Amino acid sequence: MKRYLDPRFLLAFALILVAGACASTSGGQAAAAGEAQRGVTIVVENTGTLSSDLTVYVVGASGTRQLLGSVAPNRNATLQYRGPMVGGQYRLLGRPNGGRDILSNPFNFAGATTIRWNIQSNIAVAVD
Repeated sequence: MKRYLDPRFLLAFALILVAGACASTSGGQAAAAGEAQRGVTIVVENTGTLSSDLTVYVVGASGTRQLLGSVAPNRNATLQYRGPMVGGQYRLLGRPNGGRDILSNPFNFAGATTIRWNIQSNIAVAVD
């Protein structure tokens, strides 16, 4: 006579395995790697210089970039960066429709909660 496991037991066991796998991914790995994961507000002032939308990225020292969003012409936009900030220099990259890329001065996120980037002067600074 064969003995079968109760399907409810198998389902409960599978759910425990899945929950354990979810709890041990990304957040735990990032903390183990020493990466700070917090939000930084990026204020982009796109007034008076460009007549097209501007797509904005954060560029790390290694050249990797993360899309933040876009800014309409003659407007300001508040964008959020929630990527790793492990030290080092970062830049903001603006890519206008049909125009030349704009690359900000280098800055770092150390202690900053807001970065303000004025496109006309092309200066990015931590304001707090």
